Amino acid sequence: MLIFPAIDIYDGSCVRLLKGEVKKKTIYNSCPINQSVFFEKCGFKNLHIVDLNFAIKGKSKNRKIIESIRKKTKLSLQLGGGIRSYKDASYWLNLGMDSIVIGTMFYEKKKDFEKCVSSYSKKMSFAMDLRSNYLAIRGWKKQIKISADQLVSQINKFNLKSVIYTDIQRDGTKQGPNFENLKKYSSNLKVPLIASGGIGSIEDVYNLKKIKKLGGFIVGRSIYDGSINLSDLIKLQKNA
Repeated sequence: MLIFPAIDIYDGSCVRLLKGEVKKKTIYNSCPINQSVFFEKCGFKNLHIVDLNFAIKGKSKNRKIIESIRKKTKLSLQLGGGIRSYKDASYWLNLGMDSIVIGTMFYEKKKDFEKCVSSYSKKMSFAMDLRSNYLAIRGWKKQIKISADQLVSQINKFNLKSVIYTDIQRDGTKQGPNFENLKKYSSNLKVPLIASGGIGSIEDVYNLKKIKKLGGFIVGRSIYDGSINLSDLIKLQKNA
């Protein structure tokens, strides 16, 4: 099971949001580069990065920061946020990102999405961001009238690396993941499912490990505020 500590970047700082709301952000580190180096020194092998400015506003202030993270660490980097064209995808993958996360492109530029799958399928993950079991895109600001079950059926047509499922209503709350949906979707999807949103304790992590076919999880706020001890996650990573 893969473990991804998360770095969400907004206006150059490492932040965590509550349910995707920028007005409810908490800044944890003014230097995401230092934070990524810290995670690597702790012993993590993977890192999940989101460019929140790009995802929410369609403009990035954080490109140089992300490029520096690639240069200064050997972590396996998974990048999402605002990658909405084949050109964007190619740029980041050619720069050395190990994988990219796509959501909005699937609905707004279908030809670009299909071209990405054709060129980079095993480096592409799909962002299954759900609010009340319906898909949200464009930094979770736009709701799509497609149910989770319909979405799973569509995703299964493509040869992807993984699907990242985020329950938006739990994201940043530390109230626990949506275990019911994680069990359901991990069983129905043809590719590994990565859990995100709501992880608040090491007990949540142990319960995630019990879900068959779950490929891993992304954890944010609970490792920044100390609710989960980093050494406990490193031990789990070594035993995975």
